[in-house]
Amino acid sequence: MLGSYVASAASNDPPGGPSFGMRGLGGETLLGIVVVVALGALVLYLSRRRGMMACGLFAALLGYGGFEQLLRRLWVASPDAGWIASGLLLGALWTMGLRRLVTATAPLPSRYGWRFTSAVLFFTLPLAALLLVFHWAVGMPLLTRFVWVFIPGLVPGALAGIKPVSPGTGNTEEISWKAIAVGGLVTAVLAAAVAFAGRPIETSFVHERAARARAMVSSLPLVPVDDPYPRQFFQKGVNFTAEFGAPYASTDALEALKRLVPYGVNAVALVPYGWMQEGQPVVRVNRGLNVWESDEGLEDVARMAHSLGMKVFLKPQLWARGGSTTDLDFRDPAEREQWFQQYGRFIDHYARLATRIHADLFAVGVELGMMSRYDAEWRGIIAGVRSLYPGPLVYAANFGPDFQDVTFWDALDYIGLDEYYPLPENLSTVELVRRIERVAINYHRPVLFTEVGFPSLVDPQRRPWDQSPRPISLEAQARCYQAIFRAFYGKPWFAGMYWWKVGTNGEGGPDNGSLTPWGKPAMGVVRGWYTQGGR
Repeated sequence: MLGSYVASAASNDPPGGPSFGMRGLGGETLLGIVVVVALGALVLYLSRRRGMMACGLFAALLGYGGFEQLLRRLWVASPDAGWIASGLLLGALWTMGLRRLVTATAPLPSRYGWRFTSAVLFFTLPLAALLLVFHWAVGMPLLTRFVWVFIPGLVPGALAGIKPVSPGTGNTEEISWKAIAVGGLVTAVLAAAVAFAGRPIETSFVHERAARARAMVSSLPLVPVDDPYPRQFFQKGVNFTAEFGAPYASTDALEALKRLVPYGVNAVALVPYGWMQEGQPVVRVNRGLNVWESDEGLEDVARMAHSLGMKVFLKPQLWARGGSTTDLDFRDPAEREQWFQQYGRFIDHYARLATRIHADLFAVGVELGMMSRYDAEWRGIIAGVRSLYPGPLVYAANFGPDFQDVTFWDALDYIGLDEYYPLPENLSTVELVRRIERVAINYHRPVLFTEVGFPSLVDPQRRPWDQSPRPISLEAQARCYQAIFRAFYGKPWFAGMYWWKVGTNGEGGPDNGSLTPWGKPAMGVVRGWYTQGGR
């Protein structure tokens, strides 16, 4: 059966996996790259005779800023021609800016080592130190940032120093601390000006993109407000997440949703994020069209999903800067009370939105680990949501204690599990089924996998959540999908699953090792069970 599903997937998906555009390299991004490179080239041209250090700093900063954003995307996706071309352009701008710095600062005559050191001391090291201080201040991991900023910066520094600096080509101004300060000040002023001008330009693009999406769904029927909510239904779902370059409020996202129909998907989980700082009992709701998961975008995607015959599962989730929500805890009663008040306002906002878009299912929380121990507070949260949203409710517990120790399942309609329990080498699911079935029987509620998934890497069953770099294995991912389907699909207490994840920008394909099944044999397994599995 697995072989037929794999062949079926391969026969319908374009080479390299389905694509919803340029894999996230949207029009705004392309225009931004063109503007940055053109501005940098102009600066470098004007710096031929004077202001070499100031202009070099600015050009290098422009190149680095754009290149760093591309590098982030390449961490989770394989490059295509657009990414490679953009990276080469921005890397070249970065290198040429550093060359101006080398020309202005390296002693004459200089050896290669001095030229390389000059690029590192005057740009790479100060920039890394500045970003490290910033990330330390906001509680983000320091070693990761150091590696991310400093190590890639050594490459353009090494390239910039290859050619010797000839006498007479250096800066005509005397290089002094004053000149360095002026160069830094000019760079900061120019960077601020670009950021200031970029905001309204970006906003205009965002609004235009959102307007196109709204026009695309404007003729689609709305679900009547008084339409009944099914309390329980079998869900053949995927987590449909907003990704870089294709927010929910975009035609790319709407077209991506349409591509799920042939796979038998009858439900999509939409995942808007709120934010908090680890250790601080403050929860923030993301608002505005600039947010990938804007309320307007959620409305458009939900409307499109309903028109395609899909149910909508609204699953708001917190993202904790500096830590993980699974470890979140406030032992001080005053702080805990403040956090639950803040979280209540956050979840109530999305409960109102769920009613407005007629979401068919709503999650009162996702992977809140230690905080899920406070039964009375959660029953209060659930009661508040019930007063705003008339449909069925679930809590998406993380695998382990968060799932096994929750005591308020009886207040909900489903028992939700983000299913990332490890499996043995032979992929036996006997113990896993027994563990999950025990909870379902104890609380007389159906179990729903609010997330489930495996990376397309070797040995994905050992740590299903782990995407750390290692060799790709598409077949191993597909086998794990098959094992989960066989174990749970026919169980009478099982209500369905939402695979993690299919992104709005179409990232996936055989060169992508992340958890997405898109453009991989695993998606053929999904199609086989969702269309022929008997439920």
